[in-house]
Amino acid sequence: MSDSSIDFPAPGESSQRSLAFDSQALAGYEWPYFAISGAHDGPTICLIAGIHGAEYPPIDALIRFCRGLDPARLRGRVVGVPVVNLPAFWERTPFVCPRDGKNPNRAFPGKADGTFTEVLAYHFLRTVIKQGQYFIDLHCGDLVEDLMPFTLLHQCGKAEVDGLAMNMAVAYGLPYVIVEPPTGGAVSGSTDMAAAEAGIPAVVAEAGGIGQLTDEAVAMHTRGLSRVLQRLGMLDGEPEPIPGRQTVIRGFAWVRAERGGFFRKAVRAGDALEAGDPLGEMIDLWGGPVATITSPVSGVALFVTTSPAIADNGLLVGIGQPEG
Repeated sequence: MSDSSIDFPAPGESSQRSLAFDSQALAGYEWPYFAISGAHDGPTICLIAGIHGAEYPPIDALIRFCRGLDPARLRGRVVGVPVVNLPAFWERTPFVCPRDGKNPNRAFPGKADGTFTEVLAYHFLRTVIKQGQYFIDLHCGDLVEDLMPFTLLHQCGKAEVDGLAMNMAVAYGLPYVIVEPPTGGAVSGSTDMAAAEAGIPAVVAEAGGIGQLTDEAVAMHTRGLSRVLQRLGMLDGEPEPIPGRQTVIRGFAWVRAERGGFFRKAVRAGDALEAGDPLGEMIDLWGGPVATITSPVSGVALFVTTSPAIADNGLLVGIGQPEG
């Protein structure tokens, strides 16, 4: 079996298809996807969700958006994959793929001969992401993460690509826009980094969290997708006004527990923080003190781990530092 490429229908039509890959590591899996061909010429945008299989609002939003998209109004083409990390989705596993315990959003550009997650990243980058001129990866806080909605982009150092990605991130309309430098950011191996390095303007959009499928989070994503396609000229009409104020974040500190235990958090997503403010107390399972966790920087708590069960080096809080 050879990789099945993205198969688009005739102009003015939409379809629901499945994708398979020529790899023994991925045998037995097929990935549902939407392929929508606009009645008018235009670019191709690739949309994915479910890189983390227990992040439910993005999955539902992508399904709803693609099913509701009218090809007669569309300029260009849309490919949408609702769930990339199928093993994690079916087994309700946060963060990682249960086949090998690896985080897919740290595995790009992947390996042709690696473990399940590495092979998945390798094929998705080539078969899906690189088929478009634009790319959006929909996320939210995972099963144990409270999160403030934000978009994120990794700069690649190419002015045109970085400028288009920034326009997309702003157009999505979420309260915070995180701009990560080409090197030295909080993470590596993400989908948007791989896309940007390939010259594709790419955005990660985050809204929702803690395993809840809420109408509000789904609507944030579907409205964001509509705004971006309008900004790119793929849909007619003026983008819906962005509610409230957007804050640009250019520093992003991830606070981890040097030693794990039972974490009694003292902050929520959205809280303003000063350097030195308490984030919570870590105790052992006899109730003895392990550590007082404080904020290393001033900023805003963009995500907070809600589960008190924390392993050594476990992630506790993500703090954004507004520019200026």
